[in-house]
Amino acid sequence: MVFGFDPRKLVDDEKKLKKEEVVEAVDKQLSFDEVVEQNETALRKKSNIKNALDSVSQVLREFKYRKKHGDDAYYD
Repeated sequence: MVFGFDPRKLVDDEKKLKKEEVVEAVDKQLSFDEVVEQNETALRKKSNIKNALDSVSQVLREFKYRKKHGDDAYYD
């Protein structure tokens, strides 16, 4: 039995390697996109919390001013 060189096997191997590289690149991109999305979600949540705390702080300052100086001064 004679073993010869088969170029089809090399071509098939190259196709498999390229397909694996593409799958690996897509997986890396998907995981990167997930990380970016998680970071953006965390920033939005922090921003919402900060806005809520700022609003509460503003209301407290207005209440204290109104209590100290009266309704007339507050509305002016």
